[in-house]
Amino acid sequence: MKTMYVMLPCYNEAQNIGQLLEEWEKQRSQLETEKIKLKINVINDASTDNTKDIVLENNKFNINATNIFLSVFIFPPNYFA
Repeated sequence: MKTMYVMLPCYNEAQNIGQLLEEWEKQRSQLETEKIKLKINVINDASTDNTKDIVLENNKFNINATNIFLSVFIFPPNYFA
């Protein structure tokens, strides 16, 4: 089985990230029928809104015992400075 990795950098995307993750979830089902595993990596770059909370809430529903669909990376302000 092949794996497709999607990197989603985000900053203050609370209004959009939930819908975006839902759309990727729909694609995941289709890809799995084509024997492609989808892995989403959300990189939250110190958002000041509730982007992190929305992503983490979505993460609860997209993990099962054998396949992690969504990974979340959260960085504090100026982490790479």
